[in-house]
Amino acid sequence: MHIINVRNVNDALRVGVAYMKNEGTLDKSRNGDVLVAPGPVVTIYKQPCQRVLFNPVRDANPYFHLMESLWMLAGRNDVEFVKYYASRMDEFSDDGKTLNGAYGFRWRQAFDFDQLPIIIDELKTNPKSRRCVLQMWDAAPAYDDIHSESSDLIQAISGGKDVPCNTHAYFDTVGGKLNMTVCCRSNDVIWGAYGANAVHFSFLLEYVARSTSLPIGEYRQFSNNYHIYVDRPDVVKLLQADEAYYKAFQTQPDIYRDEYEHSVTSYPIMENGEQGRFDADLAMFFRLWRASPNNHIQAPHFQEPFFKQIVIPLHEAYQRYKRGDLYGAERAAALIEATDWKLACTQWLERRIAKREGK
Repeated sequence: MHIINVRNVNDALRVGVAYMKNEGTLDKSRNGDVLVAPGPVVTIYKQPCQRVLFNPVRDANPYFHLMESLWMLAGRNDVEFVKYYASRMDEFSDDGKTLNGAYGFRWRQAFDFDQLPIIIDELKTNPKSRRCVLQMWDAAPAYDDIHSESSDLIQAISGGKDVPCNTHAYFDTVGGKLNMTVCCRSNDVIWGAYGANAVHFSFLLEYVARSTSLPIGEYRQFSNNYHIYVDRPDVVKLLQADEAYYKAFQTQPDIYRDEYEHSVTSYPIMENGEQGRFDADLAMFFRLWRASPNNHIQAPHFQEPFFKQIVIPLHEAYQRYKRGDLYGAERAAALIEATDWKLACTQWLERRIAKREGK
């Protein structure tokens, strides 16, 4: 087992890619050639709320990552919403309408109850509880019905398009801080572990921590099968990064610039204990979005600064991008209050403006 100790997702991507280049073994998979780690890999984030990825080669879509995280916290599984921000999402749907492996739906609805309030209440009552397990993998609805169509095991071996990669999570407190360990059966380093997972699971940890008024501790990602698909040009570029980075990072962790250490900060999704206000704003956002996804959503409707100052201008910027108004999108992105999301959203648009203008 290999352990990657890092401050945030930006460091994790650099270290993880360098580790795989040095230690990964080329293998075949159902989705093409992969580099596979020799054993499980655990990534430990010391600052999990530093979740925004700035790497221009990876070119992560910050609009999609934030909106998908809200979609998860709302317990949704519809394709319509996430497809608006990432057009290929319907390729992972078996019926074109829902996503079978939607984590948030499993947190809050799939097992006929909402797991998060129970976990939150337990941690409020007993912060040192070791029994707060969040389930995402559905083996079967009943032990005598192993061949049920809803069994993830049967879906997986039958070729289902969307079977959960992350199977369960543990919450624990050490030193008074709330930590979360997420277990993943199969983790794509580029788009999974250090792409979407780093964002939506850190949102989950922060949601539970602030709902319980516990300080945020570590986010740990256990990846049983840790791999990189090597056929895409952007992955090739990442693999061609400085070979000395991995070794240098072990002795000189500040050798490479990290925007979080120099110019940007994260923004809390809610004030401690304000879960009710956040949930109300979250539900309102989806009601307004569903009524007309292409229309402007008014910030004054919301109570939480996170929605007023980050979510709404970010959504406005993406609406303008979808209409082809890249400069208008850039102006809207400049209104995002959180400097990490503002920088990532602006840089993402600047790369597209440069491409359109042939620069």
